[in-house]
Amino acid sequence: MSLEILYVSWDGPGQDYFESLFGPIFSRLEAKGILVRVFRVGPVEATGKEGATMAYPRRLRALGLPISFLRAVWHLRNELRSHPPDAIMVRSSIPALVARLAGISTEDCPLIFDADGFMQDERADFAGWNRRGPAYQCLARAEAWAAGKATAIMVRSEAAKKILLERARPKISADKIFVTTNGRDPLEYFPAEPPGVRSKAPRLLFAGTWGPQYRPDVMLKIFRLIEQVLPGTTLDILTADPAGAGLAIRPLPENERRRIFIRRLSPGEMPAALRSADLGFNFRTPVLSTRGVCPIKTGEYLLSGVPVLGNRGVGDLDRLLVGVEGCHLMPDFSTESMASASKWFTEQIWPRRNHQALALREAGLRHFDIVQTVQNYADCIHHGTMANLRKARHPHQNGVRAVADSKLNPLRR
Repeated sequence: MSLEILYVSWDGPGQDYFESLFGPIFSRLEAKGILVRVFRVGPVEATGKEGATMAYPRRLRALGLPISFLRAVWHLRNELRSHPPDAIMVRSSIPALVARLAGISTEDCPLIFDADGFMQDERADFAGWNRRGPAYQCLARAEAWAAGKATAIMVRSEAAKKILLERARPKISADKIFVTTNGRDPLEYFPAEPPGVRSKAPRLLFAGTWGPQYRPDVMLKIFRLIEQVLPGTTLDILTADPAGAGLAIRPLPENERRRIFIRRLSPGEMPAALRSADLGFNFRTPVLSTRGVCPIKTGEYLLSGVPVLGNRGVGDLDRLLVGVEGCHLMPDFSTESMASASKWFTEQIWPRRNHQALALREAGLRHFDIVQTVQNYADCIHHGTMANLRKARHPHQNGVRAVADSKLNPLRR
């Protein structure tokens, strides 16, 4: 029997990775009889995104977020009435709140909660939100409602599963929580042919979202330490926020800035850029919210055969990367740890470059292969819809159909 899932996601500024991450997963789910329709909403941003979003004059910009939110509730309610799915899957706290205010009936339409990180805790950890304040409490209650009402839950780490179980009121069953990583297609990152002549100087790489929680200060200090030992070392910064990265490197001496290259690449250009790197930076400040994440770039670095330099306390990386040749997780961001990390690269990695590639790719296949991620999604969705499969549904609510409105389903063409 085919299943149709309505996936609701709230996209903030700079989250242009949605289609490249979730598109391949949802496409492969179709082969398992699961069609995912996407309903994307977000704050006011004149970025050309599709979905229940709109731009406003500057004098009304303060009203943009609540208007976008209410508009999302209205659109979702209409979508559920006109095209009832077999289940609704909400990604994180804001979509859960939208679904609750839209008045979904979890008796008629099962709710699956994709707890992809802890949105309200990320705001508290990095954006100054007060955990006792109304905004945090509102999203925390939405998360608790979704966790309680959901017939199945997806998380990105065992740590996230533990956190949800600990703070769920009323208590929820661990059996309905499924853990997955952000899997990628290995064929996109494996080299088509053996690597040719590499540069005589190391090429370090940062790829991903730019912000203080990704510790660019630590990355730049380690870059300088490595360059002191290996002159000519360069640093590539691949980010959707080149302006922010440019501001961060402005205080550096000109001779160092000349060896830092900041670019914004399309998803299709990223694999080749990753494969040419000698080291990938993967730092995040270890706080409550980062325990629930699975950094996308970790899998991409590994599948590309690129050594990974990160830190402990982020998602399940402490467990996934333990013993993997070519991976080093710093215990903290102290001067001693940065010096040790620099020495690890200059003395162990660079002299034996390319020798770790096989072990790194094997680790990538073991933990970040999209095949396993798709299977995890399918298991979660089947678990979440099992009860409803026993119910007789009206014919117009069954079957797989494509949605013509690209605003509600931007991943299908």
